[in-house]
Amino acid sequence: MAGRDAHEVLRNEPFIRYERSVLGGQLADRYLRDHQIHPHQRLEIDGLLAIAALVDQGIGVSLLPDWVSLWSSGMSLARLPLPSRAPVRRSGLIWASNGPHAALARDFFKDARAIFGTARPVSKGTARGS
Repeated sequence: MAGRDAHEVLRNEPFIRYERSVLGGQLADRYLRDHQIHPHQRLEIDGLLAIAALVDQGIGVSLLPDWVSLWSSGMSLARLPLPSRAPVRRSGLIWASNGPHAALARDFFKDARAIFGTARPVSKGTARGS
């Protein structure tokens, strides 16, 4: 697998689909549709490690999040880079501003912003779209 084009692999190899009812599966499905990739689907399941185990056994290939547990699992998996921008999963943090853990949440947010950079706090009572 190493050295092959990821889109070619997704188009031609048996495909194990990440369940479309979960966000990660929806992102993968959108990526496939955006790139007119119609894989030869064998099955669709919700379980990253289960999918990785099936790939490890040679049952097929999959389009999954780059999750550290997959690479530290001891399975023999190849990771191919996507030729175009990979789907992005956005995360947010909400907390009760007057709750018992508000100070901890604010400190966590401040540290996350220092590490990841672009997040901006949203005022109480204000919603911000993604």
